[in-house]
Amino acid sequence: MKNHTLVSKQTSIGSKDKIYLDYSLILTDSKEVDLFTENTVYSILILQIEGGITTQYDFLYDVARDKENAVAIFEMMVYNNVMPSNARDILVDCL
Repeated sequence: MKNHTLVSKQTSIGSKDKIYLDYSLILTDSKEVDLFTENTVYSILILQIEGGITTQYDFLYDVARDKENAVAIFEMMVYNNVMPSNARDILVDCL
């Protein structure tokens, strides 16, 4: 199983405390024992960083199986500053 970070972006939340959201789109290649089965899984990692310390995170495993949908979901989360605390609810609404 191999993991690769395809895209990583960081946004800032407008407050006095320096709070950043760090998003990563992660590709996992897993080859099954069966030679005809090859799965590509796209996941999203969201970190909430306050004062240089990660205070919250969420890892959304298997948000898509194709790159186009994965990138669209990733970009939507970055554009809307989705927080780790509500990322799963937002993902359910997207799907």
